[in-house]
Formats: sequence, C-alpha cells, structure tokens
Amino acid sequence: MATEWMNYYQNAVGQWIPNQPVALDYYYIDMDLNPPGRAVRLHSSSVGGQVVLVPHGASVASYGDVEVYARILFADNTFRYISAPLRTPVDVQNVQSLRLGVVLIVGAPGATSVDYRAYFNANLVYEYL
Repeated sequence: MATEWMNYYQNAVGQWIPNQPVALDYYYIDMDLNPPGRAVRLHSSSVGGQVVLVPHGASVASYGDVEVYARILFADNTFRYISAPLRTPVDVQNVQSLRLGVVLIVGAPGATSVDYRAYFNANLVYEYL
C-alpha cells in the first residue's frame, strides 16, 4: 500500500512561571484508524525545530530540542510510545489510533519566569498493511 504521513507544525510563544509544569505536552494530533484494529507499519518519524528560552532572574538565554513521539493506541485500550527519530520500520498489529506528539521543556528552576518560543515541524510516515 502507499505510504501516508501525519504532520504537525507549530509556532508556540508563551511564558513559564514557577508552579507550572516544566514540560508542555499538549501539542499533538490524533488519527483514528478506520476500521479500528488495523495493522500499521511505522516507517519513520522526525522533527525540525528548537525551543529558545529567555529566563528572567538569570543572565543567559538557552535553547534546546523538542521531543517527538508516536503514541500507538491498541483496540484493547492499551498504548505504547515510540520516540523520534524512528529510522527502522516497525510493524504494529491491532491499532485503533495514532498520535503524533511533541513535548517542550520550557521551565528553568531558579528563574522567576521564562519567556519561550518554539518552532517545530514533526512528522510520522506510515502505511496500512
């Protein structure tokens, strides 16, 4: 069968303050398989982009990468994660849905707040078996 892909691009800007989570994990897209319970071959996953942090109360700006993952939800409501980059095809049976997600580290312990900007483009290439 032909390969397909999921793609997620984001330009995220915000401010972290103490008592908020240090990592943001709400950037994702879900795709339900129709019909559920299909076999899928995950071919590759990758990401381009970075996060720039400017802490207040500190004198140095920093930057880092984003974490990209695929969450595989099975028809029995269990799930597993696989992180990018995926360079070796993986066959997965009984799949109900796929999630392409991104995690950003935006907090800095010791800072009074942190301004952040993240640009990323994540993708997952797959095919139905």
